[in-house]
Amino acid sequence: MSVSLRVWSRKKSQGPYPPNAMYVGCRTVDRFTGKERCKGTIYGNDYKPFVGHKNQIADNDADFRAYAVKRMATDAGYRQAVEALKGKDLLCWCIQDGPKREPFCHARVLIDLANPRYYPDFLTPQERDDLWACVRKQPQFRKGNEYMGQHNGYLRRLSMPTWTDSGSFRGVRPDSQEAGTEYNSLKPIVHTMDEAPREVKDLAIKLSIYAGKPVNYFSLVGYADKNDHIEPHQHGEDRGRDARVFIISLGAVRRFWLSPVCDKCRVCAKCNQSDCEGKYSHCAACETAKDYRRTHCQKTARVMKYGTMYEPKSGSMIELSSQENFTHYHAILDSKTVKGLRISFNTKCIDTEETLDHFIERMNRAPNPETSKQADREEMAQELRYESTIPWNNEAKALTATVLAEFPTDTTPKNWTHKPFLTKTEADDLYKRMVNSPDWQVHKNDNTYAQKPDAFFIAYGKSYDKKTYGKSDEGGVKEEIPKIPGYLLKLARRIEKEVNCPVNYIQCHKYGPDVAVKPHRDPSGMTVPMLVVGQERTFQVGGGNTYWTGKQYDREVSWHKPRDKYLMKHGSLLTFNGGQTIHSMYPAKDDPQFNANACEWRISILFRWTTEIMRKYGPGAKDEKGKTPKYKQAYDADVKKWRDKQKKKGGK
Repeated sequence: MSVSLRVWSRKKSQGPYPPNAMYVGCRTVDRFTGKERCKGTIYGNDYKPFVGHKNQIADNDADFRAYAVKRMATDAGYRQAVEALKGKDLLCWCIQDGPKREPFCHARVLIDLANPRYYPDFLTPQERDDLWACVRKQPQFRKGNEYMGQHNGYLRRLSMPTWTDSGSFRGVRPDSQEAGTEYNSLKPIVHTMDEAPREVKDLAIKLSIYAGKPVNYFSLVGYADKNDHIEPHQHGEDRGRDARVFIISLGAVRRFWLSPVCDKCRVCAKCNQSDCEGKYSHCAACETAKDYRRTHCQKTARVMKYGTMYEPKSGSMIELSSQENFTHYHAILDSKTVKGLRISFNTKCIDTEETLDHFIERMNRAPNPETSKQADREEMAQELRYESTIPWNNEAKALTATVLAEFPTDTTPKNWTHKPFLTKTEADDLYKRMVNSPDWQVHKNDNTYAQKPDAFFIAYGKSYDKKTYGKSDEGGVKEEIPKIPGYLLKLARRIEKEVNCPVNYIQCHKYGPDVAVKPHRDPSGMTVPMLVVGQERTFQVGGGNTYWTGKQYDREVSWHKPRDKYLMKHGSLLTFNGGQTIHSMYPAKDDPQFNANACEWRISILFRWTTEIMRKYGPGAKDEKGKTPKYKQAYDADVKKWRDKQKKKGGK
């Protein structure tokens, strides 16, 4: 469908409906007066729709669809009647909106049949086979799933090449916030339409003739098995333009769902226009609506209850209108049965001044050789080097070998420094002062509990904690000790001078040799100086990771692929950027450089600055309005204020 059509409810409680909406129900009479309210129609969900509604044909979408399709194939009059509904809004007694929306409405089936969005035989068998052979040879990558600066495993779908004249994976405006950062490191597999294989160009010609304008964006998405999926979503980057989407399915059959957005979750026209313009400014009601989506309309159970399900076979096409990108979600959900590889083309019409005839003439030319920028290949090498993205098929492995051979070493600037800091006498004195301090608390998450607790911590000053864990009204850890001891305060002033950043929170850890530091990043934007005394162990920093679960203590150190490894000697200092630098440490038994240094413990002291926002909400939390607080901006502002103050002191 290229226009927005819908079914309206005839019930007065559901408000007005368009005067040209066509009633497709059964004959109804007033139960009190017996007078006829509506004449029956051939479309009614009853074997005798002109009589009444007492012997319904079906009570669910699948059964009524099967009945209607079979009848259209055998009853020419019924088929012509359904085809006559094309382009019309329909009218029924079922409630269509809100919490009382009917799970099944035969009119919703009829509007789909009259305005087909699914074409099972869009490609001929030869076109289908040639295209399948072509796309299977394209590189397939499993991309890391980044959220809140953390790597949460891998996306449950395969990233594959895109051919487009727009220069990005999603074909978005350059200034859009929807620029597809998910794929930024895979730019070498984004090609122009002129570089597309012959089979893709032939598909572009066929789709463009069907659409009546150039279809000039072709993105491949792979689903390797039953666990691969894409959650209910819309294309935010396509708002405000003719963004009809044509989905070509190849390979295994996976269920495709199209589910309506309910009234509570739909943004108003003004806020939608803001999204179209790339401003993303929303009124309070629409902010609430967008937050509600995640717990309502985008839930799998609701999609399966209210959505329309298709089983697109290989060579089929599903068309989604521009309006449906605003009114519906679409998804490929997990499958309960084992499925083979499915590859789909997501194609669309990106705004262009090029005429259809010229585009077709251009697509008929021989494909140009594929090209890529050196900077993009280097960025891709970074992802592949540390396995933040992994190659999935032989073609991707070959491409990986090529870019890593071109860029064998990591040349990006480091976000950390390592140096000796304390003299041996100072380090010995600090260890003796701290090792038997009565302030140590058992660190539950880091303990191995072999025979006795072997991981402890102290939080001096203004600590922070995740809101769900901490019991302090201000968000600090419950074991916090507000006053920093004099000897550590004096040391903090030396650290401040060394790193040119303030300190108001000193976090101390005392670990036995069996304790590991699982891979993680500290809160974004924060400069973190870490001073170590006692046992000497290898500390891993930088690089990437192969996998990352949500909980730090569930991770494995082996998942971290570090750029550097430092033996943190007695009295040494490592300073790193918290939000950018992954760090970890193996237990002593797996560390060939381990040196007990005549000490029972390894003590690390981290000097931090806690902003009021961090203090209140904790890292990665949401504020009262459901927004992520501006952690880094607050930290940078505090650091600047402190530095300005230090300059004034130095000038006196």
